[in-house]
Amino acid sequence: MVAKRKHKYLIGKRSLFTAIALLMAIYLCVTFIPPGLVTKIVSLSSLTIIGLTALARVNDIERTKVSKRWQVRRIGLTMAGIGAIALGAAELFGLAKAPEWRDVIFQLGVMFTWLTTPNHPPWWKWISHNDEKDTVV
Repeated sequence: MVAKRKHKYLIGKRSLFTAIALLMAIYLCVTFIPPGLVTKIVSLSSLTIIGLTALARVNDIERTKVSKRWQVRRIGLTMAGIGAIALGAAELFGLAKAPEWRDVIFQLGVMFTWLTTPNHPPWWKWISHNDEKDTVV
């Protein structure tokens, strides 16, 4: 049996309003704020979170998982983490020009996607391994 949707439209009213507001905010940023200090700060913060999350996820893969799938996942997460940290370091030390808005928007999208991974505790608890349940002895 297929569950019925709450509404007959493709997207709900709240989601539509949120998408329109987000598009307007992006348009205003791209139009009125040139690439520079603002894009560099936003980019550095999102790249730091992406890098830390990728490296923490590599660290969370158990050593018993040795199939090709897990090896490819380890390689991909390591590359993503090191790439994000290297790109952030290049921006920080002036080895790269200020990021364009399209790059910053993509980085923010990846960051928010990884921050809100389903079936995970909140990011700040998961990254610090502070997500164990309180146990009564």
